[in-house]
Amino acid sequence: MEAVTKFLDPTAGTPSNPTFDFHLGGNSTVVMSDYHICRYDTLLGVIVCVGDDADVLVLGKEMCREMIPLRKGTHWLDCFVYAGTSTFLVLSSDSLVCMDYSNRVGDSVLTPDGGAPFTSLYVPKGLTVGVVGRKDGTVSYFRLNPVSNNPGDRPQLFWTTVDINVLSFCQPFLKTPLAVDTSAEAHSKFLSWGSVVSIDSYPDNPNAFVAVIAGVSGVCKWYLDEARLSCFFDASTLAGTSDELLATCRVSPGGNYVCATTVFSSKLLVWSETKKKKNKSCELYWCIDLSESINPNRGTLDSFWYNEYSVGIHMARTALEQGFHSTNDKHSQMFLLLHGQHDILEVVIRLDDKKVIRQDKIIAHLTAYTASKGTEAAKSESTAARANSLVDNYYKVFNVEPCMISNYWGNGLTDVDLEALFVTSEGGLRPILAKRNRQTGGLESIKELRELSATVPWHPRALLLRLPETQLRQLAQQIKSTPISSTWERLLRGGSTILQQMEAAGDQSAVQPGNELWRKVVMVTVTDAAQAMCLSPQSNETFAMHPRALQKCVPWVALAMEQDPSSLVLEAALPSMDSAFLPTELIVRVYSNESILTVMKNDIRRNTGSFVLNLNREALQLEGEGTKGTRMIRQCSIINARLSPSTVSSKMTVGSEGKSLFAVLEDGGVAIVDLSGAKNEDGQPHMILIPSALMPMGTKVLSVEAFWLPNPKLNDGELMLAYLFGEGKGFLLWNVSAMRMIAYSYPPYAAKAKRLCVTTASIPPPPNMSGDIMKFEVSLTLPAQPAEQGEYGTVNCYDALGAILLSFSLGYGLVEQSPSLWCYHISKGDGTEWKPLAGFSGAVVQREITLQIEVQGSNSFVWSVSSSGITCSCENPFISSGSIVDVKAEWTCGKAELSYATPLGEEVSYALKQNRTSQSIMAVSPTLAFVSDEEIVIVDVTSLFEGNNTGNKAPTATPAVSRLDGSRTLEHFSVYHARGSVIVITRDVNGWRWLNILDSRTAKPRMESYATLDFAGEDKIQVLTVEIENVLHLYFLGSNNGVVGHFFIEANLGSAKDTSIKVRGCFNDRTRFAPVPSTFRGYSRFLPPPITLKQETGFFKRLMTLPWEDIALKLESETLRSVKPSKGTGAQMPPPSQTAASPPSSPAVSKAQQNEKERAAIAEAERKQLTASTPSAPPPRAVPPPSSSSSPSANAAPAPEEKGSRYAQLKAIAERENVSLTEARRMMSENIRKLQVRTEKLQEMGERSAELASTALTFQDLARQLKEKQRSSWL
Repeated sequence: MEAVTKFLDPTAGTPSNPTFDFHLGGNSTVVMSDYHICRYDTLLGVIVCVGDDADVLVLGKEMCREMIPLRKGTHWLDCFVYAGTSTFLVLSSDSLVCMDYSNRVGDSVLTPDGGAPFTSLYVPKGLTVGVVGRKDGTVSYFRLNPVSNNPGDRPQLFWTTVDINVLSFCQPFLKTPLAVDTSAEAHSKFLSWGSVVSIDSYPDNPNAFVAVIAGVSGVCKWYLDEARLSCFFDASTLAGTSDELLATCRVSPGGNYVCATTVFSSKLLVWSETKKKKNKSCELYWCIDLSESINPNRGTLDSFWYNEYSVGIHMARTALEQGFHSTNDKHSQMFLLLHGQHDILEVVIRLDDKKVIRQDKIIAHLTAYTASKGTEAAKSESTAARANSLVDNYYKVFNVEPCMISNYWGNGLTDVDLEALFVTSEGGLRPILAKRNRQTGGLESIKELRELSATVPWHPRALLLRLPETQLRQLAQQIKSTPISSTWERLLRGGSTILQQMEAAGDQSAVQPGNELWRKVVMVTVTDAAQAMCLSPQSNETFAMHPRALQKCVPWVALAMEQDPSSLVLEAALPSMDSAFLPTELIVRVYSNESILTVMKNDIRRNTGSFVLNLNREALQLEGEGTKGTRMIRQCSIINARLSPSTVSSKMTVGSEGKSLFAVLEDGGVAIVDLSGAKNEDGQPHMILIPSALMPMGTKVLSVEAFWLPNPKLNDGELMLAYLFGEGKGFLLWNVSAMRMIAYSYPPYAAKAKRLCVTTASIPPPPNMSGDIMKFEVSLTLPAQPAEQGEYGTVNCYDALGAILLSFSLGYGLVEQSPSLWCYHISKGDGTEWKPLAGFSGAVVQREITLQIEVQGSNSFVWSVSSSGITCSCENPFISSGSIVDVKAEWTCGKAELSYATPLGEEVSYALKQNRTSQSIMAVSPTLAFVSDEEIVIVDVTSLFEGNNTGNKAPTATPAVSRLDGSRTLEHFSVYHARGSVIVITRDVNGWRWLNILDSRTAKPRMESYATLDFAGEDKIQVLTVEIENVLHLYFLGSNNGVVGHFFIEANLGSAKDTSIKVRGCFNDRTRFAPVPSTFRGYSRFLPPPITLKQETGFFKRLMTLPWEDIALKLESETLRSVKPSKGTGAQMPPPSQTAASPPSSPAVSKAQQNEKERAAIAEAERKQLTASTPSAPPPRAVPPPSSSSSPSANAAPAPEEKGSRYAQLKAIAERENVSLTEARRMMSENIRKLQVRTEKLQEMGERSAELASTALTFQDLARQLKEKQRSSWL
């Protein structure tokens, strides 16, 4: 009767309160195709990516990343990044969220508060206040306000009291008044008639805004402070055309023109405000027809109203002179980058003579490049339906983000800023960075936002290794010194990877909790391709390694050589992470063709490659010459086994402590080859051959597994082989140690099985030290007086392959000249003579002898022996190659103990026993798993031959069966020996992966099944496992989209337990990454100074124009000063203890006093924010610190801002006007004189106005008296 578990079948019942041994601690998988909005911070070199069903992704240098939790299942319309800071905004139809990736505490949210849903977001350059458009044609302004005097608290979002109905400004200019669509159908869409779909402002005047409203044929301009219409840019001439609806608008860099484009990007409209009429409407200056340059496969208007795609314009100009930028739009070449539903187009025009200079169809270059370079993206399941129309309609654009790398300010952007573009599109395609070539008009390169390179065979070649500390430091230094060469590296320069912590590790003042996490990073790599991803399991980080840096570091410098990948059978890192989390010492490669088998090893610490063995067909007893182009071995692995000649028979003795190559030959035979380096008389390595002729007649081997079976009579147990035969021929157990068959059976589950796997077996203890240990001691207990002469024991030091690097033997009285002294000999098995230990007589040496071994240099050992205050050293150090990873002792007098100090200073000791292996082997009874498409059957090995003397009876014990869901296929099956579990991953028809952990004996679930959709686009996944501090980390590597998934599984300890993941922020450096202050003056400390413009306008026109700073100050301090009270559904405030108290509402306090106190508190908070969050870049102007911050009066009022010296003012004028200091002084004097004259004239006008007003009042009074007199006369 079978014990059946149906946990993998969703139709099977589950216990009401199941108890599991493990739980999923977390999942940090990043699917790049989930993100449809990318925003680039040109000052910090960081990308912020937003997706509907994913956390916010912040990318920095080397693709280091940080995930910010964000509400799932919400369509996010837009995102804005406060450049130079770590604060950003994300907008959906029902919320505006302010987030920060350097300070997670204090996120704030604004909701419509009963108003219309949001449709668009805009924040003027250099300001912290912004505006959102709504579905009913209105715009609402918001600002950031400090809510606490604590400088560490972030400012929060607040609605201001300013709401403007922009649609009402447009109604007088429409032939038919536009009504807001309030139908149920419009409610279900993100955009509808009357929605504000695009907003922009003037570069030199943040008080002037323009906007496009859905259904309005024109662009509306208004002034914020007066809430009045300034101008309506009329586009009624497009009425009746096929593409008449406007989708977006932009103001030219100089502020002289307004541009807009239609929904399908077929028309580009340009207005000049100089054409404004008396009724405040402005005629169309120029309409550029782009219908011949856009994709003929247009989308639908319905898709636009659903906001599946965005339409945008980005503008830049050419520079006239070096170091200066033209402020005259009319005489500059204007570069306009347009993107629509199916198009990305650059148009170069001249506005003075209305000339189109060039049109560049960027979408055509993208399609052609991707069709030839990246067709694997189009072949995924999500895009298979449109694979035939790949070239014609490959991209459906979501968003295009130019990387503004030359300047932050919009009026200084040049055509260089339109060279690098981030493009997001639909259909499961990942965001890409396209680098354009200005000379040829094509593309220089395309970089996909993917973690695994598409040109590298990650599946199945991915190798997991842990570099030693020395090599890790070398790699970090090489990455730091590698020059930047690609556009990707120039753009992504923000953040810090975990390897950069090593530079500060020696500085104790910089050491913080978690700074030692870099010691436990691992690399997933394809060695000969010099590609690697650095994984930090404990801090949940993943980032790419620089390929050029890898090519100069170990082990890639030696392994990145030309090899035939078809001949590579095995590549393994030793010590294996399945046994212990130790640094990788060796990389073993096995090559095979039709005539030869070659094994090579590479020493990572010494950067040396060496030959291990070479076997031909004759040595492996294979007949014939083989078929050209094939391999003479089908599969191979490295097992725990050591082969040595027997001293009592001709058979080979098999031990469990060592490494051997286990190979299945082309004819089904098995070869076990010792890798320790020992040779037989013929110069060949020790090996055991099991020819296929010993198997049952007519059988074909499907799978072979090796394992150790306990045997009380043998210290190491017995090495067993389990064969699975095809065509329903059953399975067989073969005893390698005795060279005989143990059992042969063909039960039904073996007939259906396609794979055989050992789930539970005796495993030799892992290595007891790592190659990082350069000094250790072995203490050997001695008797009071040696009983007789002879050898008392040996201390052996092994490398990762089980080869003896140092063998130290101790004896007594074996030197004829010194019969009463202890003696030693060091050998590699070459019979070195015994040498006396001077002073180590039997009467003096008591209790114990201590052997001290120290590694010096790359391949030398220095040893000494001490006891009872006597020390004896070797004159000539022992020379060898390799790193010691295991120490064993065979000591007959008593105890043997190994002790050493780790690099972190921890003292470690091990008791070394001669028979330590036998105890662990005898405690475990092996089990086998028979895996088929329908079920997993686990059988106890001992049941296969209980009372079975003939070797052909069926098993006697009840197997454990786990049925697989019929709608899923088994994709991965591996054994987690450390916890007695197996990892099972299945896949359904929709691409969902289901992760399960079963007991390796009973097949019962030990963790609740977990499903993930993150790998739906992957045809195959490779699973790598590593255990660190009792936490199992699973890394899923996708073969198609390059997705890296990280799942960590922890044990349930009965009570609630915090996760073991220690979050280390990549952007926690507060000298570089700080939240945005609440005011534009504080924000200016994070921004570069405004560019020096070459003025081409007249002096008087410049004199009458208010400076940008004055306008911004008025907006913040007056127009947008008042805020609405926050509601329960609005801003998410910090804890009550950190929230500033509101002004008292007692009637005894006047309104003026309330305003004064509020103003003082906010000003003080702003001042503290500025002093607490200053970036490393020097501010554009010096702001002195408060002189008495600790005095009680310091908090009463803000410190006055210093105006600056006269020289600084003159220098600023000279730079702005491009004149000398003398001319600037004259201009300043002239300006002061003219301002005085202007002031006097204004005073005269004021006095004259007062007189006129008084006269008017007198006439009004006389008229009233005359009217009363006439009325009296009538009566």
